[in-house]
Amino acid sequence: MATPDAKAPSLLTRLAVAAGSLLLALELGLRWALALGPDPLRPLGWQLIAPVLARYTPVRAWTLGNPYLASLLGLLTMAAALLAYRTALVVWHNQIVARLSGTYFRTDDHRFPAHPVDVLAEIARRPPGLTFVGLSPRRGLLGWRWRPVYLDERQ
Repeated sequence: MATPDAKAPSLLTRLAVAAGSLLLALELGLRWALALGPDPLRPLGWQLIAPVLARYTPVRAWTLGNPYLASLLGLLTMAAALLAYRTALVVWHNQIVARLSGTYFRTDDHRFPAHPVDVLAEIARRPPGLTFVGLSPRRGLLGWRWRPVYLDERQ
């Protein structure tokens, strides 16, 4: 009997067991079909298994004929499945659960506002004895307001 604090197997473990069980069932069905031959005493659900075995047999023959390529394709498929599973978990926990629970916060934009400036016009507009440094943004009711900033020789 399992303890109350025992963790249930993950979805990935359950899917791996299901895929292995399906492959084992197909292999057992194929071996059973080869052992029985064209016998009329086949079980009741054989009409459902026969079309699946007809599609499984060529794949099995190719896999047994090309073991290295089949292993490589199996590893690539497993890696792609793990990446897809990880991406789904990240999206689920970081986006969907956070939005449903009300703990999702949009990131704030901490960049300085950009404003095109005509430097030569600002230099021509400066008071005598001061150097034009740039524009300073101030947030107003109607958006950003820009004020020129000047420094004198001592600053």
